Amino acid sequence: MRDLMLETADVFSRSDEQAARRILDLVRVEEKALEAAIKDITRSDLKTSDAVCLVLVMRFYKRIFSHLSNIASTVCLPVDRMDFFDE
Repeated sequence: MRDLMLETADVFSRSDEQAARRILDLVRVEEKALEAAIKDITRSDLKTSDAVCLVLVMRFYKRIFSHLSNIASTVCLPVDRMDFFDE
């Protein structure tokens, strides 16, 4: 996670569109993996308190990945595709 954060910051500062697209692809894969893991946990025999803790941590990680995706997308997408509205 830390490495991806540092890479995202570097990609953003260099405006490297190709690297930003790689980050977006990686984030999609990681988010899908986290969702699958969350589903597995909800169907597991773990104690409820353990399952809740794990799911909360995974949701937290997924949210961080989403933020990194948002940062990377600013390099690839035009402003009008990022829900930017000039009032």
